[in-house]
Amino acid sequence: MNATNRIMARETAEPPRQPQQRRRINVFVAPEVGTQLVEISQKNRRTQSDIVEAALLSLFSPDSVDRREAAITRRLDRQARQLEALYQELIVATESLALFIRYFMSVTPALPESQKTAARTKGAERFAAFTENLGRRLGEGKRLLGDLHLEIRPGANEFSNGGETSATASEADHATA
Repeated sequence: MNATNRIMARETAEPPRQPQQRRRINVFVAPEVGTQLVEISQKNRRTQSDIVEAALLSLFSPDSVDRREAAITRRLDRQARQLEALYQELIVATESLALFIRYFMSVTPALPESQKTAARTKGAERFAAFTENLGRRLGEGKRLLGDLHLEIRPGANEFSNGGETSATASEADHATA
């Protein structure tokens, strides 16, 4: 720092404090923190000691506890909303699976004994293909349904006839999809 810069720094800086008012401490910080401290002190034309002292006073003040508590509360609220969204998605997935199983069990006839071995073999092949496709899609981050359950809301008439929709309502759904 040359003489001109020292004179300018003295003119713009706060008046020096008395030595008996300050206590010397030595601290170690990460290199990145030290670099930021130097940059801020140069930018604000304040000493590094003044910046560290202001940061410590802020940390020790009762208001800092309230600010930290407010920040934690905001984070917890955000996590609660995210958890609620996951819970809703879990409900949709579980109900969809339960309805599919009920439908499948009600419409699939029992196989005769002579066809059960071939059906098991074919079922094992299909399940292997299913798990391979599922693993690939999950690995790529693709979701077939996405947020579809948020866009589709069942109407009252769909519940009144046991979940079965009329042909016209079903056709209308496919036309809009």
